[in-house]
Amino acid sequence: MRSFFILALLLSAVGAIRLSAEEPARKGAKLRLSTKEVFMGKSKAAETLIDSLIIYNDGDEELSIYSVFTGCSCTGATYPRSTIAPGDSIPLHLRFHDKRQPPGRFRKLLRIRSNDPSSPARFFITGVILPDRD
Repeated sequence: MRSFFILALLLSAVGAIRLSAEEPARKGAKLRLSTKEVFMGKSKAAETLIDSLIIYNDGDEELSIYSVFTGCSCTGATYPRSTIAPGDSIPLHLRFHDKRQPPGRFRKLLRIRSNDPSSPARFFITGVILPDRD
């Protein structure tokens, strides 16, 4: 009788494991970026660098972008102020301009706050400031 209860317990545990493995994917909005690092190019400090990336919604609910935090006034980001339908995408336009940036490589962190449960999404912009030569 005791072995019967142990066997029943083991079978129910296996069934529970199988059910949890078959659960559907997490519901909700799911933000995905076309890249985690955008190389803005090379320029002199007085010039403005411009590039973009794509924000995708891989979830099954609308994705709302609340803000893009750039961390400094030398970096800017603009995007359409609308929700992103499941399976759709929008461009995120980026700008870098810092006439006081010393020559060499730069790397700036940006964060995107949204209704994705894993928010904020993080990515970097990078580039090279060339020395001024007369």
